[in-house]
Amino acid sequence: LAFDPSVNVRLSALEALYPRADQPAVRSAVTASLPREPSPLVQVTMIDFLAATRDPAAFATIEGISRNQNYDQAVREAARRALAQL
Repeated sequence: LAFDPSVNVRLSALEALYPRADQPAVRSAVTASLPREPSPLVQVTMIDFLAATRDPAAFATIEGISRNQNYDQAVREAARRALAQL
């Protein structure tokens, strides 16, 4: 998820993590990878993953993204929606 050059592989890796979303290490790794992710599509998918897990530890990272103009508008909007779920 964090290092593969293929967007499709990163998306597939994230999808494969859903059954393990209850594990704090998985949620923490996704949260840590989010700011380094270059693809807006993968960023939105990661934000959706973290919102679905309702992990309060992801709040600060997602809030920072929602306010950062360097992120794509769709990513910032996804972050704002996720904050409402967290």
